[in-house]
Amino acid sequence: MRRNKKKNWVGHWLVWTAACCAGCGSLPQGAINELEPPRADGLVYLKGDTQPYTGKHIQPFADGRKKVLEYRNGLPHGNWEEWYNTRQRSAQSDWENGRILNGTTWRPDGTVGGQVINGNGSMIRFGPDGTQTRETHFRNGVRVPSPAPAPSPPVPGKDASGLYRPPKSGQPF
Repeated sequence: MRRNKKKNWVGHWLVWTAACCAGCGSLPQGAINELEPPRADGLVYLKGDTQPYTGKHIQPFADGRKKVLEYRNGLPHGNWEEWYNTRQRSAQSDWENGRILNGTTWRPDGTVGGQVINGNGSMIRFGPDGTQTRETHFRNGVRVPSPAPAPSPPVPGKDASGLYRPPKSGQPF
């Protein structure tokens, strides 16, 4: 008899917890196919909606990666997180009205890959194998173009006799 009471209590507790948690997520959550890419106005919308999206967006991937993003009035606002897998975070950033405040990215080995502090810095993303996948630069909380890569030095070419001649000096070596 006592065992049944315990099962009953556990069942009631589970129902109560589920009912309470249903109200916990006051922000709507959208799946990947429900949000549109930013429109011409630069804002994100729920698919087919006329109002900019406000809420939390959880984007799971089949390989275990995940993104958790928050928007307000179609702009990034709040906490953004990306995960390599269910246990290892790859990036975390805080946003306010479409501007990044602070953020950090990590390589798969756990070392810091990039940082934005007070809206300034770079967020460098890495694939699960450790290769760099992209680099985004920010100034005063706004994304700015990446700096142009440094030009590579000229490569010496061979002349007709088979000797290498550097472009600057022209002297064979």
